[in-house]
Amino acid sequence: MTLAPDPSRRHDEVCITCSDQAIVAEVLQPPATAWEEALVQTADGTEAVDVSLVGPVQVGDLVLIHAGTAIGRASERGPA
Repeated sequence: MTLAPDPSRRHDEVCITCSDQAIVAEVLQPPATAWEEALVQTADGTEAVDVSLVGPVQVGDLVLIHAGTAIGRASERGPA
């Protein structure tokens, strides 16, 4: 069996949620347990996101979110 490219498949399609771009969000409320989501503020409003990939977060941390999941940190919260 030989796999050949499928010309009908488009390679320029992007995620309909965020156009394959990470969105910066500020943590408003960290999860109370490992199984809960954090409440974050984006330019479009507030939403609940999974932060399990980035580890513990604190109020004020900036995270990069994609499709409802924090995939990285934009920055750490600075000294108070």
